[in-house]
Amino acid sequence: MVDVIGSFLKPNLVVATSGAGYVLGSGSAIDLAGLCYTCVGTMMVAADHVKSGLCRLIYWQLDSNFQILFYNAFVYTPLKQIHPVNTWVGAVVGAIPPLLGWAAASGQISLNGLILPAALYFWQIPHFMALAYLCRDDYAAGGYVNDI
Repeated sequence: MVDVIGSFLKPNLVVATSGAGYVLGSGSAIDLAGLCYTCVGTMMVAADHVKSGLCRLIYWQLDSNFQILFYNAFVYTPLKQIHPVNTWVGAVVGAIPPLLGWAAASGQISLNGLILPAALYFWQIPHFMALAYLCRDDYAAGGYVNDI
């Protein structure tokens, strides 16, 4: 049941934080079409956990932020079974969506745009550590290396 809930929540939380970043970066007027494009593109990258190649291809065509997908697929994911630093690397992946939303809305990365991702990054570490402690036997059985 946890896998079903996780599979449902991950894309939705990523899209929500990306959308929040877009709204916060929009200033006084929100471009609804831009918000929709940002959320759909983010959803396609978040859907990568089901290995949807079509989603990756479409998103690559919609936006040049293919680096996030590359980072997730070729840096963070392989580290899960190699080294405990994956927790810190994975927190970067989780903190980027609001920055992407901000940059999509404002056209720039500013100090204000970095506040939400920084808060999200530092929140994720204790959050994950608590979950990792509770699920440490499951992680070990799955071959994942964590800090616990």
